[in-house]
Amino acid sequence: MSLEKITEKILSEAKAESDKILDAAKAEAEQISAGAEEKIREILEDAENRGQREREKIIDGRNSVINVDIRKLMLAKRQEVLRETFKMAGADFEENKRELQSEVAKILFGE
Repeated sequence: MSLEKITEKILSEAKAESDKILDAAKAEAEQISAGAEEKIREILEDAENRGQREREKIIDGRNSVINVDIRKLMLAKRQEVLRETFKMAGADFEENKRELQSEVAKILFGE
């Protein structure tokens, strides 16, 4: 075998080996990239889920505060109506205090 053929064979084998190494490196890079993309997707999904849960907690908290405020306003209005009713009843109030209180409570509170 001539030197030229030996050199050609060595170069051919080296090229084949380098192609094989390059293909393996590309495959590994693609695998790493796919894994990274999946991890990124999981992180984003988790962050979105946590954000949604936090948003729901905030909304629930605000709704609870609003409901308490509404109840306070309704109670204040009912108390105001009771005071005005008793004030208007005047003298009759002392004589029929329990009966009036009971009737007004039925009207306001459905009792």
